[in-house]
Order: sequence, then C-alpha cells, then structure tokens
Amino acid sequence: MPDRARAIAAETVAAAMVAGADAAEVFVRTGPAERLTWRGPDLVAETRGPNCDVVVRVWRGGWSLAVTATTITPALRDLARSAVAGARSHGEELTPCLRAGPADLVFPAAGEEPNGEPGSLAGPLSDVAALPELRHAQLTGVWSQERQWSILVNSCDLAAAYEGVQQVAWLWADWPGGRIAEAASGGSGEGVLAAGRRLAGLASLMHADPGPPPTGSTSVLLAPAAAAHVARSLGGLLTGSGVARGLRPLIERRGGRIGSPSLDLTDAPRQPGGMRTRPIDDEGTPTRDVPLLRAGRLVGLLHTLRSARELGDEPTGSAHRAALWRPPAAAPSNLRIEPGTETRDHLRRAMGTGIEVVGLGRPGRIQDGTGNFTLTGHGWWVEGGERVRPLRGVPLSANVFELLRAVRGIGDDLAYSPLADGAGAPTLLLDRMRVG
Repeated sequence: MPDRARAIAAETVAAAMVAGADAAEVFVRTGPAERLTWRGPDLVAETRGPNCDVVVRVWRGGWSLAVTATTITPALRDLARSAVAGARSHGEELTPCLRAGPADLVFPAAGEEPNGEPGSLAGPLSDVAALPELRHAQLTGVWSQERQWSILVNSCDLAAAYEGVQQVAWLWADWPGGRIAEAASGGSGEGVLAAGRRLAGLASLMHADPGPPPTGSTSVLLAPAAAAHVARSLGGLLTGSGVARGLRPLIERRGGRIGSPSLDLTDAPRQPGGMRTRPIDDEGTPTRDVPLLRAGRLVGLLHTLRSARELGDEPTGSAHRAALWRPPAAAPSNLRIEPGTETRDHLRRAMGTGIEVVGLGRPGRIQDGTGNFTLTGHGWWVEGGERVRPLRGVPLSANVFELLRAVRGIGDDLAYSPLADGAGAPTLLLDRMRVG
C-alpha cells in the first residue's frame, strides 16, 4: 500500500506542476480500523474496515486550494488539475511552506504489533462488570485499533511515509450521580482489568452523599489522571502559531520564568509505546524531544515549518493534520510534566486543607477567549492532611498562567492518560484554584 500510494501521489504532484502550479503536495492517511463496543459483558456494536483520507493542496500566484478524496487512484491527477484551475477563484491567500527532500523516507511500525485481540476483551470486561463496587453502574467498554500509514509527497522532492499503531480500551461507568471514565493504552486484557479496578476504587464517591463544596479559592491536589489534562492544555498553548496570533508577550518571555521553579514540561514524540509516537511529523520533519519548560522557564515552543519561519526558530517536528484540508498546525505528541520526588500522601499532608481531585466529571481544558483552565472533579475535602468527606462534581478554574505559578509540589507517580490525548503527569499540588 505505501509504495502504490506514494507512486500515485507523485504522479498527482507532477500533474499539478504541469498544469501551472507553483507548488503542490499530496497527503494520504490510510489503513484498517476496528471499533467494538460492549454494554457490560455483551458485545453490542462492531465496526471494521479500511479508512482512507487524501488531500491534494496546490499553490498558484499566492493562492492555495485544498481538495479531498477518499480513494487513492490515478483520478487524483484530474483532481489536481482542477485545483490548479480553481485556486485563484476558490482558494485562500497562502504562500507555500514545504520541506525539501529526501525522496525516500519510509518508517514501518516495527515492533508495534497489536498486543490485544478484540475477542480477548470479553472475559476481562465480564470480570470488570462483576466487581462488587460496579454492580449498580451501567458499564460501557470500547476497544479501538488503528493501523495507518501517513504518506506525504510534495513538489520539493520530498516523499515520506510512516506507519502508526494505536490501540485503546475505554471504560465508562454511569451512576445516577454521574459518570467516571478510565482508559488503557494497548487494549490488552490486563490493561482493561486495571482500568476497571481504578473505576471500582472511585465507586464510593458516586454512592456517598457528597458534602457541599467550599466557596472562594482553595488549595488543590490533582491526581495524575486530572493533572494530565493540565499538561495537555499547556502543550496546546505553547505553540509557535498560538504565540504568534494571541500570546505575543510570551515571545519576549522566552528564557524567563513563567511558572513554578519545580515545573518541567517536555514533548516526547518518539517515546516508545506513546499514543502519538511517530518518527516524522505530518510535514516530513524528523521528530525529537522538545523541552518547553525547565524550572518554570519558557525554553521552547512547538513549531510547524511555517510558525518556525515566522518566529525565526528551527522546526521541531510538531506538525499535525487533524483536519487534512486545513494547513498543518503545531500540537503536542506525548507531552509530559516531569515527575518530582514526593509521594501523593506526602503532598496531601503538605496541602493540609483543600480539595483532592481523584476523578473527573468533565475533562480539564482552557476555555476559548478567557485563558482559564477549568475542570469538574470528584474527590475529597481534606483537613489536616486527611480525607474527611467526599466531593462530587466540583467545578474548579484558574487562569492558566496563575496555575503555572501555583504549582507547589510535584509527585513521583508519573502516569499517562489516553483520556488526555496520551499526555502524562504526576500528582500536582496547587496553591489555589477557584471553586465554581
């Protein structure tokens, strides 16, 4: 498949150039996908089949037009010619920014064979559904697997392809009082059981009569499952394009401290076993570890070719094509907050009084236009370093830059969360977040 797709992509680029394009590229994402859904121990839905998405983008006279297809056939050459003809009337003003050769970069996903078969999850899911703590919950399980080739050919003599494998098992437990979700990368039976036991460990929060949340601001202890959403949100913020458009003051702060001296943030796109591990990005740039924060100082940004050129930086191999018809955007791959040396129990005692968040009712994210990081958490009210009453569905928020400075302690229990796009974090102790 990659050889045939690359050949047709090269023919399509050549057809666009003969038709008068100044530059052209073809990006293909193709491969089999499977998705199975259970209610309790019973399989209720199954989807299997090939996926194929193609985008042909051409540039002509300062205008660019992208056209899409769902098959890889020689007919793409006619699509490219049509795009060249319609670039000025239907396109957008955009200058080309393409990576030059080499013409033969191919990276199979060696050593990433699936380690869990869909049928093998029926037993573990049945065991999870039988856990006493979950007997009153509606349990939903989803197993998904994608094995896809990403193929890029452009008019600057680049022809590159890499294969990625992603397996995830998702679990949702619904009670009258709310929902808690867990997930396990890899989709193995052992991972599903571990995720189920984590759900069972939180069941008491959904059965208990929760106490009223405090008002105002309070110290907050975020377990890794919640702290991973902080990491993911920071990675989405610290991109060259984001800084250039709405966070220009950060450009002047590079090298300066914007967060707690204990905070280190790294993107690691080549991390073995990561959800978004890949050898090259979606512009063909080799990936590498990118330090973003060191001791709270802003030392790096995630870049595409375009944003690196705009800010005078080197590309970081961080280009993603979430929507193939749009230009690539910088985004994190396997982002992590580096672990510290303290245990969660020690950090709870150090907090003294505050909220400990151990599960999420709504994932954490940065609200558009406000700069506020928000989440809805389940957990405990803590006094004197001890859990004294359960809390459920507590809304918490903080300005993202206040949050960076509020990190007072970092745990030694780094964990990655598929629910946070594969980002990882240890337990975080924050001086304050607002309730409500």
